[in-house]
Amino acid sequence: MLARLRRILSGGRFGPAEVTNIRNLTPHMIRVTLKSDLIKNFSPDVAGAHFKLIVPGKDASHDDFERMIESGDFKSKMRTYTIRHVRPHLSEVDVDIVTHGDLGRVGPWAQRAEIGDELVISQCGSPKLITEGMTRVFAASDMTGYPALAAGLEALDEGVEVDVCVEILSDDDRQPVKLPKGASISWIVKSDPYALSTELIEAVRSAKARDEKTSVFVAGEFTMVADLRGYFKREIRVPRQRLYLSSYWKAGLDEPAHKMAKAAA
Repeated sequence: MLARLRRILSGGRFGPAEVTNIRNLTPHMIRVTLKSDLIKNFSPDVAGAHFKLIVPGKDASHDDFERMIESGDFKSKMRTYTIRHVRPHLSEVDVDIVTHGDLGRVGPWAQRAEIGDELVISQCGSPKLITEGMTRVFAASDMTGYPALAAGLEALDEGVEVDVCVEILSDDDRQPVKLPKGASISWIVKSDPYALSTELIEAVRSAKARDEKTSVFVAGEFTMVADLRGYFKREIRVPRQRLYLSSYWKAGLDEPAHKMAKAAA
C-alpha cells in the first residue's frame, strides 16, 4: 500500500512509513512503532534525535492524504518528534507521543492509529543531550521533552552524575529509564499543562552549582524554557557548547505559530 507514496517521495528528504505497533505507555503517552525504508540508513546512535511526522488529518481519506503529499503542500502539516529507539536493521523507530485529548494534530492521530496506517517521515537530525567529555548532566523537561532526554540518559556512561527534573501530568505518567548507578529523577506532577511550571523552575534554580563539565538540557513549553534560558545563559553563564535549550511547544499555538514565536524570541 506504500507503493504510490514511495513513487511520489522517491529520492528525497521524506519517505513513507507504516505503523507496525502501538502501545499505551502511560495515561498521556503513546508509543508508536514505525517502519520505513528511510530508517535503514539511520545511524544506530540517533535515539534522541528529531525528525518530522506528516500524518493524515482526522477526516482525510487515504486518497486525500496521497494527493496532499503529491502536491508538496504539506509544510504546515509537519510536526517535529523525537526518535526514542531506533533499529536500523529492522527499518524501525519508536516514537513516544504526548496526548491531550483532541488537541494537536499528531496526538489525536496516535489515539486513533491502527497497525498498517500510513504516514510520511523525514530524515533525522542529531541527538540533543551533550555528553562528550561531561561528568555531570543537569536536565529539566516536561513530557514533550522527555523522549529526547530519556534517550540521551540511557546512552550515558557509568559514573556520570545526573540531576533530572521532569514535569508530568499525573503520578501514573512516570516512566522508567536506565540511568548510571546512584542517579535518580525527580518527578513533578502538574495536571494542568497550561499552568506555569513554577515548581519545576524553582527546583532547577535551587539545585547545586554547575561546573565546567556539566551538560545542561532543558526542553518543554515555551514559557518555562524562556525563564530557564535567562537563568542558564545570563545569570549563571553556562557556555553555549554545554547548553541545549529548546521550546517544543507553546500553550495556545500550533507548531507553525510556535515556530514563529520561537524565532521572534
